[in-house]
Amino acid sequence: MKSLGLQVAEMAKRFPDLRFERSMMSWYGNLQPDDDATLYRIKITYCPPNPPKVWVRRPSLHPEVKHRYSDGTLCLYDPREGEWDHSMLVSQTIVPWTAEWLLYYEAWLIDPEKRWFGPEAPHGRRKLSRR
Repeated sequence: MKSLGLQVAEMAKRFPDLRFERSMMSWYGNLQPDDDATLYRIKITYCPPNPPKVWVRRPSLHPEVKHRYSDGTLCLYDPREGEWDHSMLVSQTIVPWTAEWLLYYEAWLIDPEKRWFGPEAPHGRRKLSRR
């Protein structure tokens, strides 16, 4: 497992707009996934042994968007596939995956059929296809 100090230092290097608040074990800040994309205010919590969780604070996400958990956090990967573990850096995995999720979200917003163009994994009882 990467130390919290290393996680904080690496995040500060790669994403200086994300500020760490030790009392909340969270990073807060802005993330713009692409030059033409919306600027999002996000929160990332990381309290090992639990995996990181990501919320979009602003702007509010469309209430019908899928690929979120019941607490509103983003579904960035399939936990059953071992795509993330504590040996990884949040700044090299979770933040880029969040940016990718946000780009798929923006495509979903403008798609008249509301298709999700990113990878999908099973959510609850409903089976979704993997790209």
